[in-house]
Amino acid sequence: MNIKTKGYWLGALLAATYVFSGCTKNDDANDENIVSNNYLVVQSTVNMSGNSQSTKVDLEANCDWKVTYDKGSWTDLVIIPTSGTGSTTVIIESSVNNTESDRYVDLKFSTIDGDLPRVCKVTQSAGDFVAELEFENLSGERFTAPYEETSKSITIKCNTTWEADVIFETDEEERNPWCYLTDEKGSGNGHFTMVITDNQTSVKRSAGIIVATSNKAGKQEFISMIVEQNAAPLPTATVESSVGQDGVTISINGKASSGSKYSLTDYGYCISREPNPREKISMLSGGSAAENTFSTTTKQEDGYTYYICAYATTIVGTTYSEDYPITLPGATPGNDDNVSPSLARKK
Repeated sequence: MNIKTKGYWLGALLAATYVFSGCTKNDDANDENIVSNNYLVVQSTVNMSGNSQSTKVDLEANCDWKVTYDKGSWTDLVIIPTSGTGSTTVIIESSVNNTESDRYVDLKFSTIDGDLPRVCKVTQSAGDFVAELEFENLSGERFTAPYEETSKSITIKCNTTWEADVIFETDEEERNPWCYLTDEKGSGNGHFTMVITDNQTSVKRSAGIIVATSNKAGKQEFISMIVEQNAAPLPTATVESSVGQDGVTISINGKASSGSKYSLTDYGYCISREPNPREKISMLSGGSAAENTFSTTTKQEDGYTYYICAYATTIVGTTYSEDYPITLPGATPGNDDNVSPSLARKK
């Protein structure tokens, strides 16, 4: 083969090689075009208000796709659907944001094989921070408790964190509180319980309950109620009858009652020549009692009017009856027999 002929075949071989390699490159380019022709387009951010319960993300695609996400503390988040084919609208469902801060989730879109990754950041802002108290079986913003120890659960509706506290009228009540709260902190809808101790006084008392909320900017809102507790009943005491006999002897019949769950710690009568006697002569014997009657006699001087009253004492206080006057005629004033040596006086 001469050089000219060799040159012809070499040229033909080179041309064939070029054509072959050109076809191969075109095929690869077509494959790349097939892949790049798949598209998946989604917006990068979506914002929801704190009171919104749903929103949507528009997805444009010409392929099979999926969405994955980590809801974290956003536990009530629901995404529908989480996979599909082609363009669609993805629905985001959630409850109202009952927290004092925004919450976020990254929705990660891609093809089924994980290609064409796209991220949409969803933000739900904090709620409106309007707190509302709902009183169970009550009307108005007031609860009145009996004098006995009691408790009351108060329902609270709220869309952020909240805290309840008792505000007393005096420093002494602050040091020795008669009302305290349990479950006094919470987030969202909840309740707290007021525990009210026995009122062992004859005075009605009251305090304020303050519920405070705060938003992420530090602005606080308050709502309040009044809790009252009735006074404990005082005991009762009466003189049932009082009779003068033989000129120096007075017979006294009386009755004492605690009037409450607290027992009598003392009861008896008072006697004096002046109205409104207050020197106590105890008739209580043995242990305390809830109710009792008493009958006794006492010798006094003739010719005077005596004022008699009954009294009864519990932890709440002492009650005196109205005066019961009686006049003794007949004996000689100054006679030693006019005073009973057995008269027991409370010291």
